[in-house]
Amino acid sequence: MGFAARRVAAHFGSELLGMRYALLGTAALTVLAIIPFARIRSAPPAVERRRFIEYLMARDFRLLWKLTFPGFLVGCGAGLTIRSSTSIFAIASTRTRSKSEPTSPFPRS
Repeated sequence: MGFAARRVAAHFGSELLGMRYALLGTAALTVLAIIPFARIRSAPPAVERRRFIEYLMARDFRLLWKLTFPGFLVGCGAGLTIRSSTSIFAIASTRTRSKSEPTSPFPRS
């Protein structure tokens, strides 16, 4: 638990309230951070007209591949893991409800 959460928890006597107010304070500061960013002014960028082939040739596809492929693999793995874990929990919850009921994860028709 962080410093602010501990101080609020000590003041109110509840660790839950301390964590809740610390999260709300962090969310408020995050929203207030928009103000300095909104005040930034810059000149519009000089637009350089290029052909599509020149645009593609200016990219480092090897670096882009190295940056995006691990995230792609993690995303695929997470999608498969979450889907299977959901069905495992569904099966487990049907087994713990009642011993006399059938243990099929599919609803009876």
